[in-house]
Amino acid sequence: MARSPTFSGPFAALLHLLCLVSPLYTQTAHAAVAVAPPASPPPANANVVYSNFMGVSLELSFINYYFGNSTDQIPQPVVSYLSALQTRGSGKPVRLRLGGNSMDSSTYVPSQPDIIEFTDPNANSNDRPVNYGPQLFDVMKGVSTAVGGAQFLVGEPSQT
Repeated sequence: MARSPTFSGPFAALLHLLCLVSPLYTQTAHAAVAVAPPASPPPANANVVYSNFMGVSLELSFINYYFGNSTDQIPQPVVSYLSALQTRGSGKPVRLRLGGNSMDSSTYVPSQPDIIEFTDPNANSNDRPVNYGPQLFDVMKGVSTAVGGAQFLVGEPSQT
């Protein structure tokens, strides 16, 4: 006769909890939700989420891979992609967030000629602090011109 597996300790407690909770989850996860659209459009001064709000975010320490190192090196595939997003965004400028982990520990250096310079060669690959200079803003303007309009949110630290 086959033996049933036995569980003990924390695993048994977790398995027991999952057995108790899973029927509740499956019953509520698929419950119908009634949605009633408004009878008329919102007033002109209402807050509206426009179609150009797409949540595109670019990590600062990789910005030269996305945008190149100068205004004459902006990669055509990036221009094509962002142009397509801009066109589908009701003709409004495409919105791009420039930041990420590396922005939290990076520094603007007004006299720096390069778009970015790495400051810690031993940094973790997902948090590489850089110095960035005015060339970054020149390239961002070049990208905006090339794609028919872009707005940038720069910074917004995620660490406190």
